[in-house]
Amino acid sequence: NNNLTLTISDVSCTETWITLSSNNVPLPANILIKKNGNEFLNINLVNKDTALYDSTLLPNQTYSYQAVYNNGFNLGMSEVVSAKTMDTTSNNYSWQLYTLGNEIGASSTLYDVAIINDTSIWAVGEINIQDSIGMFNAVHWDGKNWNPMRLKFFPPGSVGDSVIGDGTSIVANSGKDIWVVAGTVFHYNGIHWTAFYNTGAEGANRIWSNGNGSTWFVGHNGNIVLNANGNWQKIESGTNQDLYDIYSNDGQTIYASGGDYTNYSGVLLKGNSNGFQILKEGEHINADQIFNPYFAGVAATAWASETNQVYFGGEFLYRFAYSKMDYVKSLPGNYLGGNSNAKNWGVINRIRGLADNDIVIIGERNTILHFNGVRWQQLGMPYDPNSHYDWLSISMKSNIAVAVGFMDMNAVIMVLKRE
Repeated sequence: NNNLTLTISDVSCTETWITLSSNNVPLPANILIKKNGNEFLNINLVNKDTALYDSTLLPNQTYSYQAVYNNGFNLGMSEVVSAKTMDTTSNNYSWQLYTLGNEIGASSTLYDVAIINDTSIWAVGEINIQDSIGMFNAVHWDGKNWNPMRLKFFPPGSVGDSVIGDGTSIVANSGKDIWVVAGTVFHYNGIHWTAFYNTGAEGANRIWSNGNGSTWFVGHNGNIVLNANGNWQKIESGTNQDLYDIYSNDGQTIYASGGDYTNYSGVLLKGNSNGFQILKEGEHINADQIFNPYFAGVAATAWASETNQVYFGGEFLYRFAYSKMDYVKSLPGNYLGGNSNAKNWGVINRIRGLADNDIVIIGERNTILHFNGVRWQQLGMPYDPNSHYDWLSISMKSNIAVAVGFMDMNAVIMVLKRE
């Protein structure tokens, strides 16, 4: 009557997570886990359900697992289950760099970017170009050129239009559904821009949208606001920390991240329209204090894969998967004291990806690193700890990635295309 069951919970290029379940097995029990017919783990089972982790795998391979129980009299075993690891993705990207602004001695910066398709890409910020009218607040890629634009809207009761301010964040679900935060919240329906006042989302740092009527805004002092099909609602965040990023892989579970740069603290939130809870917190700690229970520093960015593995960080890159938080160990020097003087990469401003084997992080000192499931590789120009390139945001879609930011007084854009 002994019953052991193995279930493959998730698989990456080099890892698998397995759930061991027991029924009618007297606990504690000695359980042998076999991989490809050979002994892999020998564990003392004390709970009915136990999570197992194997990080010794190779990409694009199939592995078999079986659990065996021997109580001295009866031999019980689970059925054999198989796990096929993901293949790696290509690190082979061509790239092109564009520089805007600094023609009139004023600085220019692009803060965020959104890809609709390869002939329609939007970026927002402040672009100062010699012109009789003044600065631009957006640029649009039409497939051939980056065209500086002055986004305008018609204020209620006004007979004329007004220029939207410097954009800090943008999300583009289509050419007829674009949201921009520029102090006030603005929406473009393909014909004109509409301003939304007194929503609570004014001054938001970041936007996320599922394209199906739900648009999320995060900002200072833990502010989270949801627009659900035109209904604005403030959502309880459970924190007073400033929030800098928001993301969801399914539109149901939302992750937000932030912190306080003055005391080097951080926060990672998880929630939905009913409210958020603190998933993990960061503090100014030493290496011997890490993950007990805090991570180190501010969580400037967060991204969740389709398998609900959450990647987040700033000074360091962390992963929260199956109730366990750890460094992303594939990133060289990614531990307290391991990236001294930014020898491997600069502070991370944004992480985005298409899957666990297709991730890009961008940040200070010309950091643009792509993870193919096994290793990280610098894209575009070589990494330089003394570089003045500071990348602030990135958007990925299929085989296109676009990073934006600034270099000295110029706004910069890098378009990366996978070969």
